[in-house]
Amino acid sequence: MMFSTDPDNPNPRPKPGSSSQLEVLENSRRRKRPFKFLVNGGAVIPGLALCLPKMSLGTKMRVVVPPELAYGHKGLPPKVPPDTTLILEIELLSFDTQD
Repeated sequence: MMFSTDPDNPNPRPKPGSSSQLEVLENSRRRKRPFKFLVNGGAVIPGLALCLPKMSLGTKMRVVVPPELAYGHKGLPPKVPPDTTLILEIELLSFDTQD
């Protein structure tokens, strides 16, 4: 998996169990609402779950997710064929902090 972050970004980062709104740019903008889920709550593909804790609030990132960290051999018919590498543009819009 490939992505880049700015380690010097002073903005807060989400922690496991926090509720996050992640905008997967091509999907969320088409639906006109961000994708909201729990960090490490199993609601997103493993590739997104791995990169999200490394993102700071307001971060935009291009993520290349190999099939084994996306939808694998089964895919997500009819939208994602089997064994597809995903290239996603994402932005962390907000998250609820939980200590």
